[in-house]
Parts: sequence; C-alpha cells; structure tokens
Amino acid sequence: MIEHKYNSKNYENSLDIKTYLDILYSTDILSNDCIKKFNTNDFIQTDKPFQKYSKLNEYKDCTGIYIFLNADCIPVYVGVGGEKNGKQDLMKRLTQHFPASSHLAKNIKETEKVLGIDTSDKTPKEIMLKYAPELLIVNIGALSDEDSCRKSNNLEKALISLWNCRYNR
Repeated sequence: MIEHKYNSKNYENSLDIKTYLDILYSTDILSNDCIKKFNTNDFIQTDKPFQKYSKLNEYKDCTGIYIFLNADCIPVYVGVGGEKNGKQDLMKRLTQHFPASSHLAKNIKETEKVLGIDTSDKTPKEIMLKYAPELLIVNIGALSDEDSCRKSNNLEKALISLWNCRYNR
C-alpha cells in the first residue's frame, strides 16, 4: 500500500477511501455501498440516545473502520470496530464515541491542550462538533468472518499511518 502511495500517478491526487480499499485488497470495489458518510451531530448523545443510534443498526455484528473528519474533510481519527474476539462490533465501537465520556473527545481535549488550545470550558459534544463534525463508516464484512476482521485491523493501521491522524495515539 505504501509503495502504491508513492508510485501511482493517480494515487496522490485521490484521497478517497475507495482508492485505499482497492489498493489494500488488490480488488476493485464495484460500488461505494460499503462506505457511508454521516454528520457527527446525528449521533451525539441526547436524552434519546437509542433513537440516534438506530442509524447504526446496519453495523451490528459487522467489522470495519470509521474515520472522523474535521470541517475541511481531513481525517483526524481512524478507529476499528469488530475484532475477532467478537466483543465489540462496529456499531458498539462507534457508540462509545458519543456519550459524555467520549474517548475521542478526551483525546481531542488532551491533544489541543498540548498545542496550547484551552478547551476546558467545552463539553464533549461541543468538542466533537468542532473538531470532528463528519464521519465515514466503512463496512468490511461480518464480525464472524476472521478474514474481514483482519482486513479491518490492517486498514485501520495503514490509514492512521498514511494520514498521520491528529487525534489517534
């Protein structure tokens, strides 16, 4: 994949996830059905969190990755859902980023503090909406498929490395 990044003429002009998936799996993805874009605000926990999370139902028992983007559509965090132990499918992993104790909001707050930006007066919701307002979800396959789980984990690592995501640690 890294070799393709530097040797393909079209690669550096295209940062779309379909290109990365095609290269990673040496296959052409016939459609972008496996990739969906959402607004982070669609999932921020409110007094009716289950209603908000119903949009994620199709990711139950699935493995894949999710990519949070800033307002300029630059990837700032990549995560994986659905490991071979079956404990956290893609839906479960995603929902962990939206309650008041959001792991991603905490990472953002700590990173920005190191950079001299004080976000102590901001709620996790405000932080998520400001620093990670968009979300891409890439469904790789069934959680029960060990090969799909392996591909999801490899893709997460590759994208974090290639994009140098600001809030991944």
